[in-house]
Amino acid sequence: MTVLPLEMTRLARVRYVPCGRDPDAGLDCWGFFREARRALGLPVPPSNLISERSLQDAAFRAGMASSEWRRVDTPRRGDLALFRTPLGHHCGIMLDGVAFAHLTRAGLGVARLDDGKWLAVYLGAYEYVQHQE
Repeated sequence: MTVLPLEMTRLARVRYVPCGRDPDAGLDCWGFFREARRALGLPVPPSNLISERSLQDAAFRAGMASSEWRRVDTPRRGDLALFRTPLGHHCGIMLDGVAFAHLTRAGLGVARLDDGKWLAVYLGAYEYVQHQE
């Protein structure tokens, strides 16, 4: 069983809020991904790389095709796990090669890519290549 890294435990009680970007007020899955990377001491993508309103096809395709993202075959800690669920796009943060943490309306969860539920909707893992100004 994979557990949440100690650095991320402060996010365990964060509530889900659509389009949420403030851990005190609430986060959505993209906001959680950004705050989890911050907690792990990793570079944090700007919030505008993904649509502020939703994780729509165009927003993800534009963001994932940019120079800031690189698709990876073997996910590592901190990579973005991307899913296409019946409700739309969803993302989580990889904890290792198969486990990921994600935030939904039901709360914070830790799941595995090899779980049939998630494997069926998994689109891939992406490494954030720190934005260079």
